[in-house]
Amino acid sequence: MFVVSLFVVTILQIPAPVAGQLAWFPSVVDQGPSLGTHTSIAIDGQGRAHISYLDEGNGTVKYATQLAGGSWRIETVDRPSFVVGATSLALDAAGGPHISYVDGAHLRYASWDGRRWNISIVDFTYSEGTDSLAIGRDGFPRIAYAWDTGTLRFARWDGNTWNRETVETTTLIARYVSVALDPFDQAYLSYSGNGNLRYASEGDAGWSTEVVDTHPDTGWFSRLALDSRGWPRIAYQDRGLAALRFAAWDGFTRQWTYDTIDSGGDPGWDLGFALDGNGSPHVSYYERLSADLRYARKIGSTWERETVDSIGTVGWYTSLALNRSGIPSISYYDPTRGALRYASAGNEFQVRTDSAETIRMDRAVLRGDLMCLGAYTLANVSFDWRSVGSRAWNHTASKELPVPSTLRLQLTNLTPNVTYEYRIVGTTPQETVYGGAVQFRTAGTPAPPEPPYLLLGVAAILAVAAILIARFVWKRRVHRVALRRKMTRDEMLRP
Repeated sequence: MFVVSLFVVTILQIPAPVAGQLAWFPSVVDQGPSLGTHTSIAIDGQGRAHISYLDEGNGTVKYATQLAGGSWRIETVDRPSFVVGATSLALDAAGGPHISYVDGAHLRYASWDGRRWNISIVDFTYSEGTDSLAIGRDGFPRIAYAWDTGTLRFARWDGNTWNRETVETTTLIARYVSVALDPFDQAYLSYSGNGNLRYASEGDAGWSTEVVDTHPDTGWFSRLALDSRGWPRIAYQDRGLAALRFAAWDGFTRQWTYDTIDSGGDPGWDLGFALDGNGSPHVSYYERLSADLRYARKIGSTWERETVDSIGTVGWYTSLALNRSGIPSISYYDPTRGALRYASAGNEFQVRTDSAETIRMDRAVLRGDLMCLGAYTLANVSFDWRSVGSRAWNHTASKELPVPSTLRLQLTNLTPNVTYEYRIVGTTPQETVYGGAVQFRTAGTPAPPEPPYLLLGVAAILAVAAILIARFVWKRRVHRVALRRKMTRDEMLRP
């Protein structure tokens, strides 16, 4: 019989929701070894997601389209045998997909004509494979990238050929390039060069460049967007500060301003970035120390942050896009399961089951989140749990929560070396919602201690040595006694 111990219950309050707390719904799009890296996401006019990504194990570029009902159509775009670095996806005015990517030596471009993918080689490119694609109002692609020497380059298609040019040559190797176009199809770039965050703008006289952030070792994973006034906004990682940062150009003061989005847990390894219709920034990013996918948005002057997915190590190669209502969707790689994943946001009543903690032979701490209350002001939250294979769920006592929170509860008197599963449950008078089931296995019973063979061996050797020494001493004593007796006898017989 199992016993539930409720004496250790921890409630961690998440900051109170502002302008509607988001709930996240992660799901698997595609799965396989080394599949789902370097994602790029776009949302079409019907609110459906499109994702480009790599299958590195098979050397292919893949493309997933969300269908009605939430299922996915998956197809192979190109099979160059070797793929590396970023994919960049953009949709044209008709919703047609365009993708740039790198085969290790060449920058490639793929477009869908309604029947098949058309592939072209744009230029030689740097082996790391840094590229960013945008579609102009004329329907033609523009791509910013690093040349094979590392020099920052820009290519545009005119309907017949690729026109390529060098943006600047002062940067040794241009990394983390991001491109945005204004309403006149002039291009703007952010990138990391010579250890700084840099910015380039296209004009009638050519390209002009400047350093945005002079802090050493900054500009990693830079992502650029223009607001409705054409003012640039850049999200990026500052490696020197181990912080996720945001730079915004003020067109009145002609100065850059800076925010720290997040500085806890070494955030900003891979990030996605977009501006909504009000110009508010939204950022998805991987937080290294927690190994979680995180999301931040700026509301007024405050950055609101939350966890999107935390099961295992998750959130690499993330990309973010917004629908017309400004609701975010995120694509990302799950290295724990070898999967491309997709998280959509909503304002529904939602709970989420997290991984168990402090697992011992007879106990474990269950963990789950009340993600969003939706239209409710209160919810009762509890856990269901059972050993795997059992049909009936055991139920813990519930806790009434008025805000999104993390719930931890310790189970005791469990059986060693048994696999259990549990789920978090949220209940209101109107509905009950369940988190996904998560498994854990209690530790096995420790094996009995092995005999101290070494000590026994040493003792045996010492015992044998003692016996040999005793025999030697005894023989010497016998020899001496015999010798004395012989000497005494000889003296008696001497004349």
